[in-house]
Amino acid sequence: MIQVQHEEQYTLLVPSAQADVTSLETLTEKVTQYMEAGHKNYIIHLEHVKKLPADFEYILDNINQVVQKEDGLLIVSGANETLEEKLAGKDVITTPTLDEATDYIFMEEIEKQFRGEDDGESEEWADEE
Repeated sequence: MIQVQHEEQYTLLVPSAQADVTSLETLTEKVTQYMEAGHKNYIIHLEHVKKLPADFEYILDNINQVVQKEDGLLIVSGANETLEEKLAGKDVITTPTLDEATDYIFMEEIEKQFRGEDDGESEEWADEE
């Protein structure tokens, strides 16, 4: 089972303590479903997960690639050391706590807003010349 909580800036997904292959399939389906509904940023919180299937890091990497194609963000928080080490070689962002993950998403969103404003200003200046 996976608990889902939608916030303004992100969707939080929390697998049950005994994540299995079915949980992984459900996780992938939920992210795909929410992306179609317009959600872009995801936090997968694993603090309470005791056991993960062997190929869990590959599934997270695949989800991350899908999310990044849509200019979104996937952050894995609370992962055990072994999983963090496996994800370090991939392009998946990890944080020790859920609070750090939410802060990361908020900072990324602010940065995107500033980049968007900067792009508009430079176009205005270019038109004046």
